[in-house]
Amino acid sequence: MKFGLISLAHVHAPGYAEQIVKSGNELVGVWDDDEDRLRSFLKRFKTKVYDSLDDLLSTPEIEAVVITSPTSDHLEHIKKALEHGKHILCEKPLSTNVEEGKKILELVNASSSKFMMSFPSRLDPLHLSVKKAINSGIIGDILEVKVRVSHSGAIDGWFSDKSWFVDPIKAGGGGFMDLGVHGADFMRWLLEAEAVEVNGLTFNLTGRYEIDDHGIAVIRFSNGVIGVLEAGWAQSHGYNPLEVYGTQGSVLKLGSESLKIYSRKLGGWFTPDVPGKRETVIERFVSYVEGRKTPLATAEDGYKATEIIQATYISSKLDGRKVSIPL
Repeated sequence: MKFGLISLAHVHAPGYAEQIVKSGNELVGVWDDDEDRLRSFLKRFKTKVYDSLDDLLSTPEIEAVVITSPTSDHLEHIKKALEHGKHILCEKPLSTNVEEGKKILELVNASSSKFMMSFPSRLDPLHLSVKKAINSGIIGDILEVKVRVSHSGAIDGWFSDKSWFVDPIKAGGGGFMDLGVHGADFMRWLLEAEAVEVNGLTFNLTGRYEIDDHGIAVIRFSNGVIGVLEAGWAQSHGYNPLEVYGTQGSVLKLGSESLKIYSRKLGGWFTPDVPGKRETVIERFVSYVEGRKTPLATAEDGYKATEIIQATYISSKLDGRKVSIPL
């Protein structure tokens, strides 16, 4: 498949370019409005630079685009790409808020082009093993799930003060929006249920940026499960654990490659076999466009994840009081 890359604003843009090349697909060209980002990108990848977004989208050989622009630009860029009949892979979050998200959903649902959100947590072999354990019933009915998605971005100053990542208008929020949206989507996917209530608080723990760098949400799902989500940029070292507790056992992810399960039905603790090969986001997207697989995540999935994060911000402004979903 032949790809175009819309903006290099997101840190994951080079990663998608690498996946495109390594998977035997073709990166036809890139458009970005920042010369410094373009120069850095072209040191790693040989591809055409388009002077305008319209020029890239008007190129007939480009079948699909990867949108890695600031979140506030997603609506405009998705609209233009769909008008040109391009298939779309969109970096998270889908939108800065649910109002923008609803407009995107309308555009995607009215189009014949394929659209997929990038939520790579769904492709993690450990996470697939956790989901398999839950669905098999070996730990009984699920009561609670705890997820943490954090790194040291605020502690170590990963972003400049002018970065769009620390601009609440362009990003939709701070550290909790950036990483919490992964956890919000992951919980929905894992539990196969919708969030109905959120109590949450967001914080600026480090003072590095004038925006939240950490947040905690307690989420009640439609099946009665309680989810606890921690996310942000204020974690130095450590790991991002996952804990699932059921009436007959538990599943614990204690590191990037460590998974343990306790099952009363199976008589104790054991370590499951975990698949070694991991499908990439680009591989999954191409398979979806070609009709061989379902999408990794839909526009609606992107919308629902953003809704949970926005509900957390609203709750935080209300001193952690309950916020009902849908907003």
